[in-house]
Amino acid sequence: MKLDHIFLGFMVLCGVVTGVVLVAAPQTAKLVLPPYFWLLIAMLAFEGFAYWRFGGAPGSLISIEFRLIGLIAGVAVMFAIPYLAGVPVSLL
Repeated sequence: MKLDHIFLGFMVLCGVVTGVVLVAAPQTAKLVLPPYFWLLIAMLAFEGFAYWRFGGAPGSLISIEFRLIGLIAGVAVMFAIPYLAGVPVSLL
């Protein structure tokens, strides 16, 4: 499995975790960092780990297309979970 696909699954998982946290504790949406920044921090951590682990070798970095797709997928899942749960959370 390519690192891009692992990253995509990781971002969906982070979106699910963030959405569940927002459903369980809606007040977390009002913290200093908005929830979508949590996903950006997770992206940074994943990329930092991948760079550290593989030394920046060709094929070990995440392509820009998968970075964008991963961010969009994570944010979409993060917005969908509170919406489907019926929890009124302002995420912006």
